[in-house]
Parts: sequence; C-alpha cells; structure tokens
Amino acid sequence: MGLEMAVELQNYSFSYDGRTQILNNINIKVNQGEFVVITGLSGCGKTTLIRVLNGLCPHFYSGTVQGRYELYGKDAKNMSIGELSKYWGSVFQDPRSQFLARKVKDELVIAMENACEDRVLMKNKLEEAARELEIEKILDTDMMYLSSGEKQKVAIGSVFCTQPKGFVLDEPSANLDSAATSGLAEFLKRVKEKGCTVVISEHRLHYLKKLIDRLIIMKDGQIIKDMSKHEIHSLNNFDLRNLGLRQFNLPKINVDKKVNGDNSFAACKGIVYIKNCYRILETVDLNLESGKVHVIVGENGAGKSSLCKIITGLYKQTEGGMYIDTAPVKKKERLQRTFFVGQDIDYQLYGYSIRNEFQIGNKRLTDEKIKACLDELHLKISLDTNPQVLSGGQKQRLLIGIAYLSGRDIIVFDEPTSGLDGFHMKIIADLFRYLAEKGKTIIVITHDIEFTAEVADTIIYMSKGKIQYHKYITNENR
Repeated sequence: MGLEMAVELQNYSFSYDGRTQILNNINIKVNQGEFVVITGLSGCGKTTLIRVLNGLCPHFYSGTVQGRYELYGKDAKNMSIGELSKYWGSVFQDPRSQFLARKVKDELVIAMENACEDRVLMKNKLEEAARELEIEKILDTDMMYLSSGEKQKVAIGSVFCTQPKGFVLDEPSANLDSAATSGLAEFLKRVKEKGCTVVISEHRLHYLKKLIDRLIIMKDGQIIKDMSKHEIHSLNNFDLRNLGLRQFNLPKINVDKKVNGDNSFAACKGIVYIKNCYRILETVDLNLESGKVHVIVGENGAGKSSLCKIITGLYKQTEGGMYIDTAPVKKKERLQRTFFVGQDIDYQLYGYSIRNEFQIGNKRLTDEKIKACLDELHLKISLDTNPQVLSGGQKQRLLIGIAYLSGRDIIVFDEPTSGLDGFHMKIIADLFRYLAEKGKTIIVITHDIEFTAEVADTIIYMSKGKIQYHKYITNENR
C-alpha cells in the first residue's frame, strides 16, 4: 500500500492584495508522516507558504490565489480555517501572537474548550502535553512571566492538545536557547515517531539534521531544490554557504583569558535589579571595551535582556551604577548615548515609510545615506515602502541599519539573527565588525552559535541573574 498523500500544491501562486507575487507556481507533494524543512534566503516566501498550508492565506491575509491546494485528497480552497485546523496545528515565530489566555494551563485547554471536548479527555490531554514538553511546573504561571523558551513550549503544547494530523511551524527555534532548542528537537522526534506530518520553515538547520526527510530550498517565491534525505546528508558546510544557508554542524568556539577590565569604556558595578519582588539580576559587575563585539549568552531567563536594558537606560537598576569613561551616567544620559535593538522587532517600527523610519531619530539623514545603508544590508526596497510589509528577516536588517546610522557610542542587539539566513547572517556579522573597528562598543545577546563564532571578541556567560564568566575568544573562529 502506498503512502497517504497529506498535501499537494499544484501550480500554486499567491500575492497579497495590491502587491507583487510572493509565491510563484509552487508544486509540492508531502506524504503523511514526512518531515519536511523549508529554507532559503530571508523574504523568499517561506512564511507565506506556511500560511497557505494552515489557511491564514488567503482567509486572514487576503490576496490573489492561482492553482490548487489539496489536503488529504480534498480541495482545500473552500475549507475554513477551523476545518483546516483539524488537520494542521500551527506554531508561529512569535508565539505570543497566538495566545488568548492568562494562565498556562488555560492556554493549553482553550482550543479543546472551544471544541466542546469531554472534560476528562481534556484533562488527560493537558497532562500528556505538559509531560511531553516538561512544563508541569509552570501550569499555574501567568503567561506574561514566561521566558521565550517557555512561551514556545506553551504554544506547541496548546497545538499538541488538539491532536492534529500534522504540524506547521514557522521558525520555531528563533528565540530559543540551546537547551530549549534540544528540547524542541526531542519533541519533534516524538511527534514524527507517532506518524504526524511536520512542515517547518527554518533557517537554523543543525537541530533538525537527524529528523529531516526532505529539504526544500526556496528563492524569490519559487522552489529551486527539493532534496531527499540522502542528498541532504551529502551536503557539506561549503555547499550550504554557497546556497546562503545555515550549517548542519555547529562550529566550536574556543575561549581564551578572562577580561580584566583594564581598558574599559563602559562598566556596570554592583547592578541589582528587582521586579515584582523577584531578583532578576544579582550584583552584576561587567567591563566593556570599546572597539569590541561582546556577545552575551545563557539560558532563557538568565537576565541577559534585563542587563542590557539597564545599560541602555530602558530600565532603572535597583542597586549599583553604570559608568561610561569612568563617569557615572544616569538613566537619561544612557538613553542618549546608547541604542537598543530588541528582539520584538514589530514593536520598534513606527514609521509610515522606510525613509520616515530612519528619520524619526535623525531628521538630517539624507536619502543618499539611507540608500547607501540599505545597499550594504542588501535591502532592495524603495524608501517609500511601508516597513510593515517586509519579512521578519528584512525588518531585522532594517532596524540594524537604523542603529548603524544612529551615531551612538554603545549599540545593543538582542537576538539580531533570529530571522536571518546564512548569507545575511554573514553580512550582519561583517557590519558589526565594521562598527567595532570604528570604535563602537557592540553588545549582542544571542543563542546563535554560528553567529557568535563569526563575530565575537568576548563572550559573557550569564546564568540565574549572574555573570559566570567573561572571556576573550581566539580569532581562529573567524
């Protein structure tokens, strides 16, 4: 007996209303139980393809459709999102966009409650999901206090409870630390073993290497390669780099001597940060040299973002002080001398056009300077374009460009590569190195080992609100 066909797209094209074609003549078949990874350069159409599969395009994101979409032998054209959700469980890049409840356990059961499922069955599914994802201890936790990794687990758990035939995931590892990414891989392995179909849009490939049945590579809205498991395992890092993709095998990062702080430009001394009676930072001392890229690593919830928001004046410390050129600097001055690019990119884009976005903080910027910056970032977009129509990776690069032209002394980037492919990751790494060579102090919060190997001068490891070590790394990584 042949394998059951789960998905078939025939000559499928899609364009958002009033815009250029995003998907162009897509032909793809996915069998029940297959594990398919879709990758390609940022803006190639991966997310739109995921939205087509789960019905968000064209039901939520309206647009023009050509071609045919069959789901388990049925024409999906007239299926509602509700009908499609019986087949597909969806997990988005930003899990908060799919949350509806306040408490974790309520979020996990809300879809089952809407489907009027039996209470005993709901309880059993809730317990199974919590056990599978190792979130039993946070079931009564308020959603707003979860780390990025915990939020991603809850999003996956809420979908798991509905027991769909397949899962579609859009860059699920984007904001996860190494431990959470390994946990995600283990969960996906169990899902695959149960015979579920899995389709993932992803840049980071290393954690999926042992799971992939097929690798689909997209470019400019088209499928340019559809590779079997055998073909995938024949690829080396050089082949992947030539395709602009991430590596399957992560580089090793070699650390050197401790940073002693003799040449510090900026310093944190005795920083304590307490929020809602919880000690997030515990007596942090940190010395930062100018002309260096300092990478902060550590598990989700270690205090990395909180520390950087204190450095940039977005948060006020409970105890301790911040110094620049040995002089104490208050919160207001920090805001003026630093620039923070957070991981929540959609909350940092306010302009009605690319030009306006750049000029919000610097009205003297000319079109020529802005265009030159966009060219460096390989952003081929009009200055009149609304930033909200860009892909996640393009928005990320746009914010990095705005920080680049800000002229601030200290620039902090929180997960700057979360939506970036290998090609654009290398461009951003080179840009950060360039900024450091110009004397800027660059701080990067990341879980991205590939990027760390490309860009870091020093590594700061944080755990449980404390700095465990701050060391130089050897240049052999670059």
